[in-house]
Amino acid sequence: MADSWYFSGPLTIETPENGVGLKIDKKDQNEPALLLDSSGPGWGSGMQLRNTAQGGKTYGIYSGFGSLHFTDSDKHVDRLLIDASGNVGIGTSSPTHPRHVKTDFGFLALDTNAVAQDAGIRLMEGGTIKWHIYNS
Repeated sequence: MADSWYFSGPLTIETPENGVGLKIDKKDQNEPALLLDSSGPGWGSGMQLRNTAQGGKTYGIYSGFGSLHFTDSDKHVDRLLIDASGNVGIGTSSPTHPRHVKTDFGFLALDTNAVAQDAGIRLMEGGTIKWHIYNS
């Protein structure tokens, strides 16, 4: 078994230009290659992806508050969220349906391959169904 290293503070890994910063090669093992552990409710078990070039953005992924969050860290807003029930929210941090999309633009494109049952769309305003469109 390989030696274990423990760090009590931040760890910085610097590599030469054009080098890979960190590579984890698990070969044929089936355990996670990376585990981010935290007992805090928010960002403690998450990571950020930051592009520092002009016009770059920072995005984040974390498990917290009972959900998996994909965030725009610059604007402090969830872009996609999966809650504990498996509901997926896009544009909302409180999805109430399996695929819940909230937008300020009014247009939404959906493409389905559903053949076993009718496909349908519910248009809602403030949580109230205004239109139900379906193909039977």
